[in-house]
Formats: sequence, C-alpha cells, structure tokens
Amino acid sequence: MMNKVTIWVERSTREMLKAIGKKGETYDDIIRRLIERGDEDV
Repeated sequence: MMNKVTIWVERSTREMLKAIGKKGETYDDIIRRLIERGDEDV
C-alpha cells in the first residue's frame, strides 16, 4: 500500500500542473516527471 500525504500549493500552481499534465496523469505523475527532468540539469 502506498502512503499518501497532502501538500498545500497555491491555486495558480495547481492550475500550472494541470496545464502541463498529460491526459490520465495524476499530480504525482506530473511532479515526478518534472523532478526527473530537473535532475538532468543538475
């Protein structure tokens, strides 16, 4: 079973996540994809 938590973000941040998400992607999927992409730049 996966543990889940609530994180608080501004409404505008949520809208940004929705805008860059792909159909069927969860917020967790979007955030993980962004983190992985960011790791390439480090």
